[in-house]
Amino acid sequence: MPASPFGPLPEEIASAIVIQNASDEFYVVGYGVKLDFALNE
Repeated sequence: MPASPFGPLPEEIASAIVIQNASDEFYVVGYGVKLDFALNE
């Protein structure tokens, strides 16, 4: 398990942030998450 600046992270912790910069541009940062993308038709 990777260590954070504050020590090891428990396995049950997960978090993410999604930032939309433009209508078709996103930044995603996360730990312990899985993202699935699909077109909205």
